[in-house]
Amino acid sequence: MTLTITGEMGEAFSWPEVKFECFKALIGNKELCFGNNQIKGITLEKGYKYQLKVKRIIYDYPIQDGNLPDDYELIGIISKQKLE
Repeated sequence: MTLTITGEMGEAFSWPEVKFECFKALIGNKELCFGNNQIKGITLEKGYKYQLKVKRIIYDYPIQDGNLPDDYELIGIISKQKLE
């Protein structure tokens, strides 16, 4: 699947309610937010927009909130563009 890192920063919460800075992202029209090491195989840099080819790995055990955890693994970098 193709993942777009928009270059904008946001905030997200990890369990248990720990706030962290994240990179805003899109898969299709679904908005996500990734910590710097949440996509295996790449270290994202602030100030860049990326298009990445990634593989989503879904685990079959629920986490504390009952959702199934998932990871993303880099297959390739389609583009990396420095933002003005």
